[in-house]
Amino acid sequence: MHYLPTTEEQDDALFKDVERLLPKRTLDALKKAVADALHPVLDDAIEVLKSDVESGYQDVAINATRKLLGDVLAGDEAAARLLFAADGYDGRRHHALIHGKIHEPQTIQLRHKLVAAHADLLISERVKDLEALVENLRNDIAGLKLKNEHLRNR
Repeated sequence: MHYLPTTEEQDDALFKDVERLLPKRTLDALKKAVADALHPVLDDAIEVLKSDVESGYQDVAINATRKLLGDVLAGDEAAARLLFAADGYDGRRHHALIHGKIHEPQTIQLRHKLVAAHADLLISERVKDLEALVENLRNDIAGLKLKNEHLRNR
């Protein structure tokens, strides 16, 4: 037997025909039998759906949490702020994870890489800066000694 989809109007017309053909008592017994037969099946289907939905939500939550924490540990500041917003982080207080070693903005990471790659050049330049500073201080001292000597000889 082949069943075709029906419209609501066709269903209503069929139901009215069945009501007309069957006595009320028989129709009520038939409705109860159908309800009794479908009730356990529907309950089982609802339990399966609930279980699947719970499991699906749990999987989504676990995957989203793993991604968020991975992004935070990889240095994504927006992800870190999102993580701490859930814990009442208002952006005003500094958090060790955001402002510490685990989370370094890209500019700081770039500085660390430059220092590691060119440490000898930086040391050499710093030594030159310090030598120039020492020379300036010596000149200042010599100038003050001359001024002091000049004040004494007055």
